[in-house]
Amino acid sequence: MNASLRFRVLGPLEVVRDGIPVPLGSPKQRLLLALLLTRPQQAMAVDQLAETMWQGTPPRSATENLRTYVHRLRAALGAEVIHGRGRTGYVLDIAPEQVDSAEFLDTAGHGRATLAAGSVRAGRDLIDDALRLWRGPAYAGLDDVDVLAAEQARLDAHRLSSVEQRIDADLALERHLEVVPELTALVGEHPFRERFHAQLMIALYRAGRRADALAAYRRVRRLFATELGLEPRPELSGLHGAMLRGDEVIGGGPGPASRSSRPVPSQLPPDTAVFTGRDRELDRLSELLGERVATGTPVVIATIGGIGGVGKTWLALHWAHRHLDRFPDGNLFVNLRGFDPHSRPLSGAEAVRGFLSALGVPPGAVPADADAQVGLYRSLVAGRRMLIVLDNVHDSDQIAGLLPGSGQSTVLVTSRNRLAGLVAGKGAVPLALDVLTDDQARALLTARLGPAVVEAWPDAVGTLIRACGGLPLALGIVAARALLEPGLALSDIAERVADRSTRLHELDDGDQHASVRAVLSWSYGVLAEPQAELLGLLGLAPGPDIGTATAAALVGKGRAETAALLRELERRSLIGRTGPDRWQLHDLVRLFAAEEARRAGADEAAALRRLVDHLNHTAYAADLTLNPERPPLNLRAPVRGAAPDPPAGLSAALDWFDAEFAAIRAAQQVALDHGWWDPAWQLARSLDTFCWRRHRNEDRHTVWTAGMTAADRLGERAVFARAARLYGDACLRSGRRAEGMAQLDRALAIGRDLGDDEDVMLTLSTLCWATWQNGDPEAALRHALAALGLAERFGRQAQLADRHNAVGWYLIQLDRFDEARGHLDLALSLARRHGHREVEAATLDSLGSLEHRLGRHAQALAWFQLCLPVMDEIGDDHFLAEVWQRIGDEQAALGDLGAARGSWQQAVTLFEQQRRLGSLVELRQRLDPDGVYETYTSDS
Repeated sequence: MNASLRFRVLGPLEVVRDGIPVPLGSPKQRLLLALLLTRPQQAMAVDQLAETMWQGTPPRSATENLRTYVHRLRAALGAEVIHGRGRTGYVLDIAPEQVDSAEFLDTAGHGRATLAAGSVRAGRDLIDDALRLWRGPAYAGLDDVDVLAAEQARLDAHRLSSVEQRIDADLALERHLEVVPELTALVGEHPFRERFHAQLMIALYRAGRRADALAAYRRVRRLFATELGLEPRPELSGLHGAMLRGDEVIGGGPGPASRSSRPVPSQLPPDTAVFTGRDRELDRLSELLGERVATGTPVVIATIGGIGGVGKTWLALHWAHRHLDRFPDGNLFVNLRGFDPHSRPLSGAEAVRGFLSALGVPPGAVPADADAQVGLYRSLVAGRRMLIVLDNVHDSDQIAGLLPGSGQSTVLVTSRNRLAGLVAGKGAVPLALDVLTDDQARALLTARLGPAVVEAWPDAVGTLIRACGGLPLALGIVAARALLEPGLALSDIAERVADRSTRLHELDDGDQHASVRAVLSWSYGVLAEPQAELLGLLGLAPGPDIGTATAAALVGKGRAETAALLRELERRSLIGRTGPDRWQLHDLVRLFAAEEARRAGADEAAALRRLVDHLNHTAYAADLTLNPERPPLNLRAPVRGAAPDPPAGLSAALDWFDAEFAAIRAAQQVALDHGWWDPAWQLARSLDTFCWRRHRNEDRHTVWTAGMTAADRLGERAVFARAARLYGDACLRSGRRAEGMAQLDRALAIGRDLGDDEDVMLTLSTLCWATWQNGDPEAALRHALAALGLAERFGRQAQLADRHNAVGWYLIQLDRFDEARGHLDLALSLARRHGHREVEAATLDSLGSLEHRLGRHAQALAWFQLCLPVMDEIGDDHFLAEVWQRIGDEQAALGDLGAARGSWQQAVTLFEQQRRLGSLVELRQRLDPDGVYETYTSDS
């Protein structure tokens, strides 16, 4: 992420680096950047970009054109700013604060919150600072694109709202005459925006120009009647009437005439003695309050949601007590008991009657009709500034009658369920609570136990934080145990809680409100049977998270049905999302769910076999997409319900492996644990190309360590030879040379003994690289030629092209350049003819190396530049970094040091992302020879 860049969209699109404008190139490049800026940090698909940029009729060359525009923008802005992989799309990797529109919204939001807190001058100045960021219409000059039009309209709506709020503050500061010219212009530009008309009338009236204020009303009334056939809204007509009467205060609103005679209820439970963390959530609630007060929008400001024990009520009460001064007419609180296992949920009618009593209505004066009770309650609350906290709500219908109809009261709701009805129908903002961070959890334990205890037992505290998973309830339970049993060492408590088999038992203090298992059971107990079944099986599933298709295989249901069940579990805060189609359980929920699944008699082995078969067959199909020339595997048919779901296309296959890698590794371990040797080694084979292409050498070694165990237990020599070859290569690539060479020798011997020439060829190809790395290019060439001779028997074009490239490469190392060119030309022709992009990229790199060795730097540069888009398409960022470095080397050799520094910087950015520290030091020293850098022995 390049923090020196600033993106300006509030006016003509500009990018500035360290105060200097960056040229953005053609109009299409500017449009592409603008589209990416509407969704920073989110991928925009190539098809979507093309459809938008060419207004629904993209040319055939659209994808290639987009790739060109991206490369040019990367050259201007830095390679790290835009990421992309084939047709998956492109992502603009920048921080929100780098865009002036985000700075505007943030600063204006702070201004509104400051106004709401009573600091009028400071709030007004903040909003004015935000408005000064505008240099003209948003994305000026890019007006014919629907996506941008929607973003322009959104930003302009925020701008106009901010102008209204700043003028309200000016009026409160008695700057009446100063704002009249501005308001006169605004009502001309926005003739149907009634708030500007109202502000103009107020400014004129307070400046002593009553006749002009009345004339302004007549003009707007005539305009509305002529153009719309409507009367102005009551705000304007009410102002007009007040002016006719000569009222002294216009726009301030009368205070309650008899506030002193009204009861002021105070029902909030006490604030907690210890509260830590949640600063972001507290600030967000305060910000929402400020926005709602400033704009007069609906009264429900937020629904606080999350898993049981995450601290929803804790947060709501702490925030409420910090803001009691904002609600002079009192506060109401009710626990709706939406998830109480020992009593039914409180009905809305019961809660209304309780509120009526708190508001001073005698029992005999309460209407018998339920609707009349709601009407009376809303009448009593109307016009009052009250806080109403509705805690532990089950669903939106339960509290429909508890929401004020209008007025200045604020409602805060907590629930384990997502209350979509309040969000959609009442404008509430959902505030989903996550678990505490490690630092927040440590602060909570410090507040409860004291700094001396936490400092004395750092390892135990770390164990407790990990075992509790940041859940405030669990942390509170272990802190209480430490306080109640001072003779028990904190390390003893930590040791007990660390044991997964007894963890839930240890997080149970015998009180139903101080038991993680009890609190989770309240949510589990209301689940329908299919939901409970899925949650239980998710508790048994391996891996840190799970995709929808894999979850469907786990439970043996259709994908659509499973997706609906997952969404319902998410609505109940029992699972969360880690991505658009991925789901995760908190570790304590996982333990609880697994307990319940086993208690219910779930067929764990059958469910796990469906999951393993699903991932095995899907991974095999994805691997064939990445490397269609690989020798096929003989997979047995998947069990019923496994439902493999192969990704379509190269980019989709890479994305699938990226998302599923940890889950596949966990599934491989499940297969080993159950003695399912075939899928255990096959999963290693299917992950091999992905690990190779992503240069995940340690992961590859780990995968093949497990794969070798399975291949050995399987007892099939051909399988063992394949596994030994790939495991040997993984050892070599991860720095385990002796073990790698031993495994390759075993693979070669078995392959020759079995007469498996294809496997012998592949083993020889691996030995080429191993012997070259050992400083013996002659031996490497001999292995390469032997492998080429075998490849010519099989007709696998990718392998044949790859072998010719290998021979050409080793001939280059031996200065046999003419022979090398013949092999490389043939390799490139074969790769391009048959669409083998990875071999094509490697051969283009070899041709560039050949020209470099010959001293023909312009030709070398051309070959390396041809390599760039191919690397981008196949997603090999590791190789891409090296090609950028070589391009810089050639540009430097040609005397173009400016271009060379730009290319080296592109490589540095990628090396930083990949943590290739040795390469980083070398290039940084080229870019800044006088710099001081830490030295590293090798790349990671």
